[in-house]
Amino acid sequence: MFLAVAFNSTQAATSPDGITWTSRTMPLSRQWRSAAYGSGVFVVVASSGSDVAISADGITWTTATAPFTNPYSISYGNGVFATVRFATNQSATSINGTYWVARTLPAADDWGPTAYGNGTFVSLSLANTSTNAAY
Repeated sequence: MFLAVAFNSTQAATSPDGITWTSRTMPLSRQWRSAAYGSGVFVVVASSGSDVAISADGITWTTATAPFTNPYSISYGNGVFATVRFATNQSATSINGTYWVARTLPAADDWGPTAYGNGTFVSLSLANTSTNAAY
């Protein structure tokens, strides 16, 4: 299943093949920024507030709260969801998207995209003057 969420609304869509899409409704109108899938659930973070949305099917959603406001990006790997907060050294991990553990990045920076590969989570800085990457 594919999932697309709209920024600053309750609009979302799911597709079984990436071609045919069905409109869905997110549980809250937020600035939904990033989504990840793992352990049988979609987890979406909003860059407004500390809202997280969780769904097993992309249709029925529940909400949770991240340990900080404005999570910027989320990724999944090795049984763990990881998110970072922009312009800080804050990050968090969760095994299910509902319960989060606050973590600390090695430096405060404009952390943006996160990814998982080869056993490591990586987040890159969006700052033009930074050469930071956290893993």
